[in-house]
Formats: sequence, C-alpha cells, structure tokens
Amino acid sequence: MKLVTWTLYFLWILPLILSKEIAITCIYSEECLLPCQSSYHYIIHWYKGEKAVHSYYLGKDQLAYQDGEYKGRTSLLIPSEIKKGNVSLSLKHMRIQDEGRYKCYAASDTLNEEKFVLVSVEAPVKSVDITIRADTVTCSTTGVYPKPTVSWSSDPPANNPLSSHYETDEKLFVVTSELKIGNINDLYTYNCSIKDTKDKTLYIASLKQQEISVEDEVILPCPFTKNNSFILTFSTAVLSYDSKNSKQQIRDEWKDKVSFSPEDGTVKLHNLDKEHMGTYTCKTTTAQQITTKQISGNEDTFICPVPKDQKYITTLDFDTTVLNYDSRTFEKPILDQWTNKITFPSEDSGAVKLSSLNQKQHSGTYTCESTTAHNRYITHTKVTLTGMKSHATMKIVIPIVVFVLIIAGICFVVKRCKRQHSQLDHKHTILKSKTTCTVKHNQHLMMSQK
Repeated sequence: MKLVTWTLYFLWILPLILSKEIAITCIYSEECLLPCQSSYHYIIHWYKGEKAVHSYYLGKDQLAYQDGEYKGRTSLLIPSEIKKGNVSLSLKHMRIQDEGRYKCYAASDTLNEEKFVLVSVEAPVKSVDITIRADTVTCSTTGVYPKPTVSWSSDPPANNPLSSHYETDEKLFVVTSELKIGNINDLYTYNCSIKDTKDKTLYIASLKQQEISVEDEVILPCPFTKNNSFILTFSTAVLSYDSKNSKQQIRDEWKDKVSFSPEDGTVKLHNLDKEHMGTYTCKTTTAQQITTKQISGNEDTFICPVPKDQKYITTLDFDTTVLNYDSRTFEKPILDQWTNKITFPSEDSGAVKLSSLNQKQHSGTYTCESTTAHNRYITHTKVTLTGMKSHATMKIVIPIVVFVLIIAGICFVVKRCKRQHSQLDHKHTILKSKTTCTVKHNQHLMMSQK
C-alpha cells in the first residue's frame, strides 16, 4: 500500500494600494528629502530599482542589506513623525548618480502601500568667468549639471565662438567657450550668456571697456537674483552685496566713490582718479552650503579639503586673507599672527589644520577657495569655539586663583596652630588643677592623723 502525501501551499497576498509618482529636484552635494506619506508604518522599505536604499521594521533601522552607494547617507525622520505617517527618506550628499525612480513601500500587518518619487539632481551655475587675452575672449563655468548652453553678443560683432565641454568623474560639466575677436578696439563690449537647460535661468558675464572723464560717472551692470550675491573687485574687494538679507558692505576708501542700486542691479562709480583706471570685476555667485563645526579651544579642526592628485592654488580667508598656497611652487605665505595656528597641507588629512584658537578672535566663517586648471572649489566652514576662555581673561584669572589658594593655605595653617595651642593650654590647666587638689588632699590627711 502506497502512502500518498499532499502538500498544501498557502500564498498570503496583502492588498496593495498604488498612488501617483511625485517628481522632485535635488541640489548636488546637499541634503534632499524624498517625500512619502502612508498610514502604514510598521514596515518601511525604500528602493531604487533593485537596490535597497533604506529599511525600517521592528521599531528601528535595518541596514544589513543596504546597497553600498547609500551607506551613511540615509535616514528616516524621528519616531514621532513616522508614527504620524511621515515615512519620508532623507538622502545626504546628493550625487548625479542618485537620479532615478525611487519606491517607497510601507506596510502594516494586513495592508501595504507603494508610492514612487522621481528624483532629478541639479548642480546650478555658481559663477561665470570671462577673460580677455591677446585676440581671444574666453567664457567658462565649472561644476554644472545638466550641461548648459552658451551664447554670445558683442560690440563690435565677432566670429562664431568655439565651445567645448567635458564631464568630470562626478558627472559634472566644465564648459568653455572662446571668441576670436582679431584686433582689440579701444572700446568694446562682450556678453557671454550661459543658460540652465532645466529651469531656464540665464547667467550673464560681461566684459566692457569704456572711456570716461574724471568728472563723469560710470555705470556697471551687476545683475543678480534673489538667491545670488556678488562681489565687485578692483585689485581688492570694493563692494559686496547679499540679496538674501540685503546686506551691503563697501570698503572704507571707496564709500564716496561707489553706490549700488539693488532695484536694477547697477553699480555707479564716481569721483575717480587716474589710480582707479583698470579692470573692474563683478562676480555673481549663488548661495553656497556652509558647514558648521563646534569645537573646544584645545581641539584641532580640519577645514578646506584640497583637490586630490591635481595641482592647485588655495586661498583661506577669515575677515582677511590668512593663507595662500600654490602646490606647483610650494609657496605658502601665511599671515604673521596665524603662523602658529595653521598647518597646511596637513599630512593626516590633506586639509588646513587649525589649532590653538581663541574663542573671541577665531570664531566665525572661514572661506576656502581652491582653484585647479579646470575647476574652482569653494567651501565655507562656520567654526564655533566652546569651553574656553580668552588668553587675556586667563592671564588675570590664574594669578588670582593662585593668590586665593595661598591665602587659604596660610589661614588654614594659622587656625590649626591656634587650635593646637589652645588644646595645650587646656591640658596645662587641667594638670595644674589636679596637682593643687592632690596637695590639698595630702595636707588634709596629715592634719587628720595629728
């Protein structure tokens, strides 16, 4: 007799709820929030294609199977937000490779839900440089994504430009356009326009030469948007303006010569002398990310990472230029008062090492600009020093503390000596009293015997 075995398979299928996808744009190198709302938050999975981006269940993150591309870059919101149904994903240090379609999967014991987020990444134009050398005007921008378009306008008219671009390892574009102009006239205007292909924002760099008499005023166009700031330079910074907070700064010796109109973005120069002849550069930049560091006074901090395997020039500014370094010649001028506080390049990090800082003098924002043959890297680091006193205060406090301790020690010794002396006097009095009593007692006995 044969034994027949039957195996039953039960397939448990949870009802699935689908919704429309959401499209968002993230900024390169910054943090981006991929939105997702769900009533089910017992199990949460984020995927990009077959890659596991982030997982959460049993009340905590479960990252054992997370794809290596996302290690250390993902997080959900705080538990109270998750309980409210906000299962959004925070993705740090956005890369161009992060573009794509992400799936947000959320489930309870009986139901689950899928939502999709379409992510695009943008590296906006930070600055446009225009220079003239010999018979060529060059316009360039670096670290841009997607690839922008370049156009020219000029007076006098020029030949067709020659434009080129290449892609960096980070998938960012470096764009250069050259305009052959032949003989340079005494008066000329060259405008280079770079247009962002995504949001159609137009960035314009102008190179203009004009003649004015000493009595006249000259108007310089410095166009900007609400997210821009700009700096006007002539050998050194003359004027800076930040459109985010409408903060304007003019160098003291230029205050009677420069005026700025935020309404139309024009700079007026007047009361000029022969010493003011030359090239004025108006550089407009978008807002840049600021890194914040909080350290105590006895700690070292590393800022200003340098480009790897490339020749570069690095400038570090803190109110004024603190450090200039050229890796081609190894020249390293450092401001005198900073010589014992800066180590660069630091062997252990390849960055600027700051040490022995003073809370009052050295807290603030450090701006580092590193320039290679093709790229410019700008970083801002806000350093806050805590848990320390200024040197002047310490010089006063330490002697006072030492003096107080010495006085306290002397008082303690004197008080102890007095106490010991008092105890000796007391013992002497008791002994004297006992001796007197003994003598009187003996006298009394002798009289009794008689």
